[in-house]
Amino acid sequence: MQTTVAPAIQLRPIVAGVSGPTRSGAPAASDMDVLLARPAETVAACARWLELPAALEGLPQRVEAEFSHHAKATDVAFNPQLRLAEKQRVLERNGDLIRAALDWARREVEPRVRLPRMQPLAV
Repeated sequence: MQTTVAPAIQLRPIVAGVSGPTRSGAPAASDMDVLLARPAETVAACARWLELPAALEGLPQRVEAEFSHHAKATDVAFNPQLRLAEKQRVLERNGDLIRAALDWARREVEPRVRLPRMQPLAV
C-alpha cells in the first residue's frame, strides 16, 4: 500500500532556500541554511516565481524583522550562527538516535510513500 503525502509538501523546496532557477523558472531547492544565509534573496526569488510583485515592496525591512527572532519564541534572538550552534548541540546529544531514525525511515517508510507531481495551476 502506498500513501500519498499532501501536495503542500511540494512547496517545501521552494521556501526552504534557492540556489538558482530551474528550467521551469522555479527557484531550485536547497536547504534551511541557504534560506538563513540569504533570506531576502530567497524570499524575493520565491515571490517572483509565485508572481507576487507586491511582496517585494519593503522586503528588506520585513525580512530583517522576521529573521532576527525565533519564530516560536519571539523574545529570543535568532540568526544562522545561533541555529548552527543549536543544531550541533542536538546532534552531539542525540545524533546516533537521529541517524538510526532516518535510516529506518529511508528503509521502511520511503519505499511506501508516493509524492504526487505538482501540476501548474490553470489561470
